Amino acid sequence: MTSLDEAAVVPIALQFQGKIGYTIWAPPWIEDGEEWQAFLGMGGRLWLFESLEDLSSTLASGVDNDLTDHPGWAMLRTLPAEQLRPDGGYRFNLDAVPALTEAEADEKVVDQVGEAVDIVERIAECCDNGTLLRLLEQPGFADLLGYDEDEDGGDDEDTDGGDDTDGGDDDAWAEIGRAIRTAWPMLLHRMNDCVQWRTAADLPAGPAAGPADPAAGAALGDGVGFWDRVGILPVALQLPDGVGYTLRCYVNDQPRFLGSDLNVDVFRDPAALVAFCRTEEGHDLSRLETWRLVRDAADAGVTPGSAERLDLTGVADQLARETGAVDLAQIRVAVDAVLDLAEYCRLEGVQAALSQDAPLGALVADLLRASHGGPARPGSVDTGQAVKQWRQILAEVGGCLRWHD
Repeated sequence: MTSLDEAAVVPIALQFQGKIGYTIWAPPWIEDGEEWQAFLGMGGRLWLFESLEDLSSTLASGVDNDLTDHPGWAMLRTLPAEQLRPDGGYRFNLDAVPALTEAEADEKVVDQVGEAVDIVERIAECCDNGTLLRLLEQPGFADLLGYDEDEDGGDDEDTDGGDDTDGGDDDAWAEIGRAIRTAWPMLLHRMNDCVQWRTAADLPAGPAAGPADPAAGAALGDGVGFWDRVGILPVALQLPDGVGYTLRCYVNDQPRFLGSDLNVDVFRDPAALVAFCRTEEGHDLSRLETWRLVRDAADAGVTPGSAERLDLTGVADQLARETGAVDLAQIRVAVDAVLDLAEYCRLEGVQAALSQDAPLGALVADLLRASHGGPARPGSVDTGQAVKQWRQILAEVGGCLRWHD
């Protein structure tokens, strides 16, 4: 733990969803007697950048985020891209964890798995994601924390029992590995709720002068910074009936959309969405403390960022492809979106179709396992039935959408 004067900021890299993302982590420090920890991000989302240049540009811009009050923020804004390249000890390969748990439990392997789990837990804490934290309480993760202690304790024991101890360690590691491999696809699935992939193009138009009244950010046109500050994001849903624009946020880890009575209001024209936000109050987002900032904003553009453009129509074709040709990123994003819609609109059929007991849920889970080093898709999965269920999901989701021209 560091004091206020020693508080550090550290560039890190996460390999996640087949991509490498760069961001900044502020390890725990003490300020005014309280412990703090933070990542570069805003509104319960960690910002990841595929380009160090985009990360550097974002820092230099001074855009408001969770690190702007950190003692090292002024220094951080001056760093060029090359000085933001993470050291080897701050590169975390989340995609490799399932394969690592199948390897022999040498010190390097155990450390890599433990470090990956630790950084996920820190992200979940900083993003206040209770669902992800509960997943990390499952068997296997807690056992991992004590695994090294068991090994250290074994060094002091009588060598006559060495064979039994080694066998016990192997059995313990195998059990930990099975538990982590089972939970890891869902854990990474939930990590999506904590991550926002960004580029320098997502910066607000015009200069940023640090923390400000969120309402002032609305004058920045389509600047993502305004929406991050109010904790709500515009989204674009590509649906069989066309593209619909709406708003989404999370309240206590539960998705909430612009809508009411278990229906989501979607707009074919972003300008109509803006007009609706200014005049309508009888919807579920109007109860949020920050809604008045949206309602009263002078010019709150609603152009979604790239991570909030959700194509639900192309998934059926993706599911029918061979495993190696599937766009897993598109499937993850679409599944997350329909699960959010199903939770908000209480669509039990959608949730049932995506359970691992159903053909669609089994196929999606299998594809995600394969992408993280697990076994490839079993031939027993009925691809045709899975595609049919996805189309039924789109029909059920369509029934809870209230379209506005």
